[in-house]
Amino acid sequence: MKDIPPQSSQSDLIDATPSRKLFPGEDRGAFEAFRLALLSELSPSTFYEEQMAENLIDVEWEAFRYRNLRADLVTAKGRDRCAKAIESSVNTFGSRPSEESIATAATLFGPDGAKQKTAVKALEAAGTNLDEIVACAYAKELGTLSHIERHLADIEPRRRRLLDDLERLKARRSRDIPDAEIVDDNGD
Repeated sequence: MKDIPPQSSQSDLIDATPSRKLFPGEDRGAFEAFRLALLSELSPSTFYEEQMAENLIDVEWEAFRYRNLRADLVTAKGRDRCAKAIESSVNTFGSRPSEESIATAATLFGPDGAKQKTAVKALEAAGTNLDEIVACAYAKELGTLSHIERHLADIEPRRRRLLDDLERLKARRSRDIPDAEIVDDNGD
């Protein structure tokens, strides 16, 4: 953290706050867009409120990260199982799936609908389908997925507490403002 000079402004304090470290593969631009959207929604107006909002953003991003991790894990395991199933229909030697089988399996989880149909046919030729493959992948990784689900469940109360604390702080600040006088600007 940078040294903060005495009599610092709020913007100096915000500039002195270290930037977040993201996991490899996480998109800094997506995180910043997410962060700015939440800051806009939360509308912090003091440095402390901003720090509380940043903590809430960290918790929300953590939940986002765990959800992506869960989906990525099932996708990767499903893709591996698909490649093995496709390979077993053309190769009875029990060797590692060929690059072609791996590429075909990858199209099952991609955006190209035509290639997906071709890969589904390859799975059917192997005597299985994508639902069975994903279910098996999910079951195989149940321990890891349960761990991820526990983390997601633990995040929710933290998120609620942070949001409640921020809202209480903002409400207290609004009560601290003395009654204002109404001034008639019409010159009457």
